[in-house]
Amino acid sequence: MAHIQLIGLSKRFGPVTAVDRVSLEIHDGEFFTLLGPSGCGKTTTLRAIAGLETPDEGQIVVDGKDITYLPANRRRVGMVFQNYALFPHMNVFENVAFGLRARGEPAQEIAHRVRQSLALVRLDGFADRKPGQLSGGQQQRVALARALACRPEILLLDEPLSNLDAKLREETRTEIQRLQKESGITTVYVTHDQSEALALSDRIAVMNNGRLEQVGTPAEIYGKPATAFVARFIGQVNVLAGTVQAVEGSRVLVDLGVGRLWAERPRSDPPPVGKTVQVCIHPENLEPAGADSSNGLEAQVELVQFNGVTTLLRFRAGAVTLEAIVLSRSPAAGLRRGMSARLTVAPEHVLILDDAS
Repeated sequence: MAHIQLIGLSKRFGPVTAVDRVSLEIHDGEFFTLLGPSGCGKTTTLRAIAGLETPDEGQIVVDGKDITYLPANRRRVGMVFQNYALFPHMNVFENVAFGLRARGEPAQEIAHRVRQSLALVRLDGFADRKPGQLSGGQQQRVALARALACRPEILLLDEPLSNLDAKLREETRTEIQRLQKESGITTVYVTHDQSEALALSDRIAVMNNGRLEQVGTPAEIYGKPATAFVARFIGQVNVLAGTVQAVEGSRVLVDLGVGRLWAERPRSDPPPVGKTVQVCIHPENLEPAGADSSNGLEAQVELVQFNGVTTLLRFRAGAVTLEAIVLSRSPAAGLRRGMSARLTVAPEHVLILDDAS
């Protein structure tokens, strides 16, 4: 296991700043995810930790030791690439043993570690097969076994599930989570998939344009997004603009133009009356209710979409579009296009975003 610190890390490619003064801390044995859209700098950050990219500024510190300029082959790091990078002419045993042989490990030790790693990824009995004889999920597990066989202090995974179909992706995700918890290895995982990040991670760093937007647990990132970017990027969400009408204790009254809602005070000091702000409401927190319900908006149903366990309802309130997700067995799921409803939400579920302006 290892404790990782990134201190003011920056990396430029010509005029493009891929990573812009990123500072964060990854704890011993933690499953830490770098999440963001393509081009946000997450893979460049991962490659810098691996020693495959040299930062222009900043430091990478592991267990108190500065490894910023340490060659990749001297870092105790295992990396799993997006395309698996298996040698097609080698069988599974030879692929897993490759790194160990490159390090000059004794043959008996190599055989022991390969068997151990294959058992860990549940591929006993596959040692003689070639990669072409394996499914995508099995190839992914071979790549994991190869990375783990060298007993790294840090495991780095770069979009490891992006080439798998939905069902196989979910199964392999579960396997990766099991392996990480059983091994206790410090793991840094890169993905653009929000559901993967939320399901797997102890903590998540959301990146955008080379910078950190927010670092927190999955519950914090989803339930308390710090910025409009995070709110929109993490799952479905309603982001609305409004004006502060009043502040009373821990609550802020926001006029949305189509109605007024009480909201939870943001992390910072409450915004002054008259300030333009953005609020975030998750669809599952909007409840179509009776006309006498407080803290709500009048709206008209535009779309009803049955999705099995849940039903998506889309509403129009003036120029504002809102989405709600309800259980399909609930009375609200019986609403139909063109019907009117009052959408209510608890004040603690109306979040004022820190970067609102």
